[in-house]
Amino acid sequence: MKRIITIILILFSLLYVNVVYAQIPSFFYETSYVYTHHASQVTALKYTSDYDVSDYSNIISSNYNDPPNEHLENFDYMQNNIIYVGTNMFVTTVAGAKISTLYNCHAFSLHYKGDYANVNLSNARWISDPTLYFTDGSLYEISLGNVQVNDIVVYINNGSYSHTGIVTAIPSSSTQTLENIWVRSKDGSLVLADHPAAWPFTYRKETTVTKFYRWNHSYEYTSNSAYSHTKECSICSENISESHLFIKKAIGYVCTLCGFVSKFEVVIQSDSTILYRYAFDDTDKYMTYDELCNYLVANKELIVLEEFISFSLEVKNDIHMNTEEQVIK
Repeated sequence: MKRIITIILILFSLLYVNVVYAQIPSFFYETSYVYTHHASQVTALKYTSDYDVSDYSNIISSNYNDPPNEHLENFDYMQNNIIYVGTNMFVTTVAGAKISTLYNCHAFSLHYKGDYANVNLSNARWISDPTLYFTDGSLYEISLGNVQVNDIVVYINNGSYSHTGIVTAIPSSSTQTLENIWVRSKDGSLVLADHPAAWPFTYRKETTVTKFYRWNHSYEYTSNSAYSHTKECSICSENISESHLFIKKAIGYVCTLCGFVSKFEVVIQSDSTILYRYAFDDTDKYMTYDELCNYLVANKELIVLEEFISFSLEVKNDIHMNTEEQVIK
């Protein structure tokens, strides 16, 4: 009987250690694969069971419920949905995100691109070793001062990629530091959280190397219209619609990104007012729709007036379509 109890205790201990420290015992998962931007094959585990909903509160309290003691290096505790690490704190519960053993920080940041909407818990993946994402050219390193939203942060301990997250916010008017860059990341099999880059749960020690990376896209411009163009990454198929970036040349306004040429440039003000600028107007000023129509009539440019009316209708339709797409997303 004692032998049976001992075996049970050993199995329980192995399960606890593996789940908490970002590893999963093999009898609970199936091996599958995911792919980096550059098509490198990465082993991804498909966990076959998840936490019981009725256990959520116990799991949270057992992992984030130590008594306050800022002298403990790995100390953390949870109160009112805020996890405290020493004297620091970060908001933890991302709306709608459940604690789960089915995916981890690397899967969330690299495979699901830091978007919980991409996480399908019925078919989720757990990535234990994300090394290939950082070594096959899918990502390139950037400096702390050049970090942007959607960049990847990685915490390296003893040469291993121990934790990753995605940048969600940067300061608008101050020097960027680990303390004021905000990151969203998954704490192993536990919570999905928003936190300063300086405090990624307990994964950052005094010897931790913290680096930032950006996806290495290769965009091709697949379509364009009066107001915007669409670019698609030939590596990962990411598809983005964005407004033209015009410069003025002798032939008119030319988009520096897709090469689209137009006699008119558009700007949308914060109050949603649409202003236009005519490339062959010497004053080079922005005008409302009526003002530009009157200008063209006064200068007897009636053919250009017809072009402008068609152009403005296309712009309004384009803006409306882009707005609808953003609402749907």
